[in-house]
Amino acid sequence: MKQLTRIRLINWHLFENTTITCRGTTYFIGVNGVGKSTILDAIQFALVGGQRDVRFNRAAMDASKRTLAGYVRGELGTEGQRFLRDDTTAVVALEFRNPDGSYFVHGGVIDAYQDNRSPDITYFIVHNAELNDAWFFKGQGQLYDSRAFRRHIEHVALPDGRIQTFTRLEDYRFHLLNRLGQLKETFTQKIVKGLAFSPLTDIRDFVHRFLRRGLPVLTGRGMRFPCALRKVDRSSFRGTIRV
Repeated sequence: MKQLTRIRLINWHLFENTTITCRGTTYFIGVNGVGKSTILDAIQFALVGGQRDVRFNRAAMDASKRTLAGYVRGELGTEGQRFLRDDTTAVVALEFRNPDGSYFVHGGVIDAYQDNRSPDITYFIVHNAELNDAWFFKGQGQLYDSRAFRRHIEHVALPDGRIQTFTRLEDYRFHLLNRLGQLKETFTQKIVKGLAFSPLTDIRDFVHRFLRRGLPVLTGRGMRFPCALRKVDRSSFRGTIRV
């Protein structure tokens, strides 16, 4: 079985330069606004690609609809500063380990613009190699844009590896599904459905629909119950709550 080992995020909303290491089962736990759904959306983008088929999640504290350009430019939606960045480039990359111990990396380099042009994207798959920042940075803190990245990485020497770049989403998906294990095209639809969710905004409705009916519930440490819940009969909590 292929295992996700690292998530690389550069200029992806509030994640300016972050590497997340995954070991076995990984949980994303935290209070509202720390970036849990932002990470899931990055994974969704890398596995599905494009802007047409992805369904970015709406965070509980965010009333605006999330977009690819908004993620890259760091859309805040606040008065005085709507975006963190102007014209900018972002990187989303996933590293997987194969059962034989070898690795492969895939994702996209995205250019987003303040004049509201559609983002430019170069997708990539690097076979038989571990994630390497030298693929993306041309200097200290300076990223290759999507076109320069394509020219650069195609000339990177990998002893046992092979590099593919794509500007057409259809080509990227075809080769990625093969790389992931000759998966069917329906995999992308299942990923979108599996990672999409609705934020919990009404705690009373949550208690009524799940806890009081005795359904099992999985929560994280970041969830805080308001004082109003003290009025609920404790005998009603027949479900399993794991924190």
